[in-house]
Amino acid sequence: MSFDPRIQLAEKKLSQIRHVLLVAGGKGGVGKSTVAASLALSIARLGYKTGLLDADIHGPSIPKIVKVDFPAKSSVNGIEPAKLKNLKIMSTAFFIDEDKPIPVRGESKEKLVLDLFAETDWSELDFLVVDLPPGMGDETLAVLKIFEKCGKAILVTTPSLLSVYVVEKLVKMLIREKVPILGIVKNMAYIPYKGEKIKLYKKDVVEKLALKYGIDVLGELPLDFDVEEKIFEGKTPLDSEKFAEEFKNIVQKVLDKIRLSN
Repeated sequence: MSFDPRIQLAEKKLSQIRHVLLVAGGKGGVGKSTVAASLALSIARLGYKTGLLDADIHGPSIPKIVKVDFPAKSSVNGIEPAKLKNLKIMSTAFFIDEDKPIPVRGESKEKLVLDLFAETDWSELDFLVVDLPPGMGDETLAVLKIFEKCGKAILVTTPSLLSVYVVEKLVKMLIREKVPILGIVKNMAYIPYKGEKIKLYKKDVVEKLALKYGIDVLGELPLDFDVEEKIFEGKTPLDSEKFAEEFKNIVQKVLDKIRLSN
């Protein structure tokens, strides 16, 4: 087996990162990237040195959610990430034509994610938030392989039966891969209306899933139309008051769980 210097470089960079949070979803369209971006932004605003790695190879969307300028510069320690105050951001979207698909297969996906992480100048970080690809294909397994020794997962799902059915398969895979699960976020769970929460689904299948596997529910987020408006305006999801209010509690639970696990 030939020596791969990128693996050694990745291990060196991992040694400089205290906590890796893997944000995962069983299927696309559940708001995983919105949660990942909001989590990284929130932690960075608390004063922690934070990184956000967009590891979604085929549909990288973090740069759409968090508008930043990519410097396209390199140093002796690697490629300079985009920066938003205390937050460093890296995505495959910085290197491709956004109008063209990325035809990447099998082992090449692992190499691409490894390159992206290992060749970025992260320096020391308190937290690295990784936006995993949706589903359980080669790209997800490739990312888990890189961060398997230090990553902790946060799952995102809507309360729909089909979404939870798929995320349960992801739960089983993470258990098999021995990746600790910090908890699950219910996204698009209700519509806020005149101080009330109008639930979009009658049965709370997320709670049943959490109880079945001993996973904590970190909180529920609204279907907030203002989130997309803020992103369209070049702002972030946290600029939506209702979304930000609920998300604050989720961040606190995540940080509390990390403190307890240390």
